[in-house]
Amino acid sequence: MPEEDKPCPIPDLPRGPLCEYRQRAKFSWKALKQVLEDPNVIRIRYDVWQKLEREPLFAPLSSTLPVDQQKERAAKQVKRIAELKLDPQEIYSMDYKYRVRYLMSINEALHAVCPSMSVKIALGVGLFTNALLAMGSERHSAIYNAAWNREIITCLAITEVSHGSNTKRCRTTATYDPKTQEFIINTPDFEAAKCWVGNLGKTGSMALLFAILHTSDGQNHGLQGFLVPIRDPTTLQPYPGVIVGDIGEKIGLNGIDNGFVMFNNYRIPRENMLNRAGDVTPEGTYESTFTEPGKILGAVLESFSAGRLGIMQESSNTLSHAAVIAVRYAALRKQFGPEKDGPEQSIMEYQLHQWRIFPYLAAACVLKASVFSLTDIYLATVQKSQKDSNGFELLSQIVSELHALVSSSKPLVTWTARDAIQESREACGGHGYLRAANLGELRNNHDPSCTYEGDNNVLGQQASNWLLRQWKAAKVESPVGTANFIERREAILGSNFDAIVRASGGAVESAEFITNCYEWLMCWLLHSTAEQLLHADKDGT
Repeated sequence: MPEEDKPCPIPDLPRGPLCEYRQRAKFSWKALKQVLEDPNVIRIRYDVWQKLEREPLFAPLSSTLPVDQQKERAAKQVKRIAELKLDPQEIYSMDYKYRVRYLMSINEALHAVCPSMSVKIALGVGLFTNALLAMGSERHSAIYNAAWNREIITCLAITEVSHGSNTKRCRTTATYDPKTQEFIINTPDFEAAKCWVGNLGKTGSMALLFAILHTSDGQNHGLQGFLVPIRDPTTLQPYPGVIVGDIGEKIGLNGIDNGFVMFNNYRIPRENMLNRAGDVTPEGTYESTFTEPGKILGAVLESFSAGRLGIMQESSNTLSHAAVIAVRYAALRKQFGPEKDGPEQSIMEYQLHQWRIFPYLAAACVLKASVFSLTDIYLATVQKSQKDSNGFELLSQIVSELHALVSSSKPLVTWTARDAIQESREACGGHGYLRAANLGELRNNHDPSCTYEGDNNVLGQQASNWLLRQWKAAKVESPVGTANFIERREAILGSNFDAIVRASGGAVESAEFITNCYEWLMCWLLHSTAEQLLHADKDGT
């Protein structure tokens, strides 16, 4: 039966002390849930949870395991998920957008059960295979299938000890040897070691490695992707020429075996280079799909926008989780009252407490819808690009705008979730500090979302750079339409508050009024920033 034809399996909530507040609602909470979340997504998630409830390996733990046992447990969970076959075979005959949505919904459900397991799957299956589709070709299909079927544990090795955000300065090298038709991978020193690689510390056997490509003519062709075997998949022993290890205990997500790796004259076949953006011939000549070398790195790295979207989905769910804990606690916790010796009232009734937690409840609703919409735009774009004969052609036209959208949205969502967790912890008082409240674990597991897949501050600067380029350009290039308002900059900046109110029909609470205000603010900020940059260039500062 198609998912959309199945009844939405939202169970009734158990009766308890929260019923008093729930009965005051003038709407059906189940109907609201199906407005805030796609009913198909709800069905998929509940189906996953019902299956996992019957599995002892996924039962909640009453105490924290030692770090090595956490990693072992997460690895076993990943293996068991593959055996359970949560992804029905029929979804693979459906279109790309539906298929990816389905898989994202499964991983959302898994993240609610065990974040470490979810991230391991997202890295080793989702992100790895997505990058392989975007950057590789038919000759890499065997590795793709092995990763997808969990026959091998895979990882992505980009960040180095001394360089993370500035990927162009990474120093791991891949030098082509035309005599043997192999690439020789080398790590010049420890600062060039790949680090923080999820799934690499204990279990990873295949890495998608980014290294600087050198051909035999001495040319540097920048950062390229390579499939690099790390360990024997059966014994998990590293191959000669590979030094690999685990980085140790972290603040959270200790089920993930983050690792480091170094190479010493380690050889891989020529065919292991991911060659959709560029390739090296057997004779050693580099051939690129792009006429501008600077576009190569942007094209291959943009495949990781899907990973950032996944982080935003998880963060919006974490935000919802924290806000719900705080609101439920506020409904039950009673302190003081209007009468000296009278009954106490719930702290939810106090305006100060509402001011603290209600904005995050509202943000949970808005950001969930926003992330869902942005994901739709991304998936639709990728789906269209796959129908293009060249693959990259259509995607390259709008890749900059998508990157700017994702780069501005990830900081907003992850920072809002971070602040919501902290405010919720404090709003629950001492009880919020208990491990049983789950807010501490939420905070520790969410915290890296502000850093991995792009540091939030750096991503914000990248989004700003794109907007400034549109501001300075003779014609705005915004195929998705998010920056078309810049074409009306003169009219927008010529408006004042009264004019914006009139243009919105006097409805200052309307979406139109809010949008008009933000467009004015964006134009003013872009204008003032562009002026400051112009003066700085003239002054040489």
